[in-house]
Amino acid sequence: MISDFKPHIFIGSSNESKHIAEQIEEDLSDIAHCKIWYKQFNLGNSAYEDLVSKLSLYDYGILVASSDDTSTSRGIVKPAPRDNILFEFGLFAGRFGRQRSFLMAESGVRIPSDLNGITLPFFKSAKSKKHWFSAPKTSPLLVEEQKQSIKVCCAQIRSHIKERDNIFDYGFLPSTSLAYGYFNNFILKAVSNLLETKVLRLGNTCGYPRQCQKESSYTPSNEIEDGMKFNDLSLSILIPDNLTSDMFDKIKAHRNSGSWKTIKIDAGSFRPFDFFIQAERSKSGVLLLSDIPITLNALNDSIKSYIGKSYVGYSDAESLMELREIRVFKRVLDYLISTNPLTKGRVVTEIVDI
Repeated sequence: MISDFKPHIFIGSSNESKHIAEQIEEDLSDIAHCKIWYKQFNLGNSAYEDLVSKLSLYDYGILVASSDDTSTSRGIVKPAPRDNILFEFGLFAGRFGRQRSFLMAESGVRIPSDLNGITLPFFKSAKSKKHWFSAPKTSPLLVEEQKQSIKVCCAQIRSHIKERDNIFDYGFLPSTSLAYGYFNNFILKAVSNLLETKVLRLGNTCGYPRQCQKESSYTPSNEIEDGMKFNDLSLSILIPDNLTSDMFDKIKAHRNSGSWKTIKIDAGSFRPFDFFIQAERSKSGVLLLSDIPITLNALNDSIKSYIGKSYVGYSDAESLMELREIRVFKRVLDYLISTNPLTKGRVVTEIVDI
């Protein structure tokens, strides 16, 4: 469901540390959708191919660097994580940046010097030091101490995720950029112009593009008149819950249902804006408008291009990517709306099944 807006986290570990990955999944399950590596790889693909194809499906990556190997440097032997764990961390860090990639390391393991100076979440080892390089021997006390230290690491990651709740990165897919453009070029301009005049000017009377009088197919409702005055406005942004159909088709379907009428509003020095309006209720003095962001068509095309879609149908990966990008689009819009005095309290977003 889009409504819960939980981030998606990829968790990777060695086979020997799957129990640690499972504890991380359990500890973070209330704030995120977590997927562990061995539950994610597809048959017929290499681990590298699967990882690269899945990077854009996630918001965060956690790699567990446990003492499953040894490393000799300048004659000193130390416990070390598997090479593939460090490689996978590099993949996620390269795509997400260090703010969304975590290397959760077991105390005592050798970490590449390139990571010096970066605060890493360390958890206690369940092995006694004298058994580092022999068959692992643990005690119930050490196991319990490790579990508790992993909980501390997860609490640190949880806090970090919450702190970044209103920070939006520009990713490989354009959901963040599209939301910024839609807000600044449409929502803010429309609201600002309408509040400045508080008079409804219909597009079929405007002189901005002369073509709008000849070519417009919009017929205002008899209940809405050019020059109608209003005291305030309310704008609902209706965001489709999926991108499987063309936005124009969704608009037509929405226009043909309910009491909404389609009008074209003159925006002064800008091009006329198309809106849905609830004509009867708008007579109360509050102009009730809604819009469906057609710009999401670009997001749909970007996802198809990214995954190289060459089939008819709807894969789980495509569905997950759509949900993630729609979620990002809405969260960015909500943040921009809430921080602008003209739109705060007047503009709301809603995920709808259109």
